[in-house]
Amino acid sequence: MVGIMVDEVYVIDKLDNTSNYERGLGRLDKKSKAIVQKLRELAGDIVKVAGNKQKRESNDSKSKSY
Repeated sequence: MVGIMVDEVYVIDKLDNTSNYERGLGRLDKKSKAIVQKLRELAGDIVKVAGNKQKRESNDSKSKSY
């Protein structure tokens, strides 16, 4: 458990120290990207199973004005 927390803190620190979050995210290895995804899921930031396509569709439906 402690090793996992160390990995999470390392990834968060790495992203926190970048000047551009998206660029920093793109430079992470697969393991680090998986950690970021897991943390975002835990925070309720993204839907775990549905993925970005369904999230985007639900956001699009909210932004449509009739």
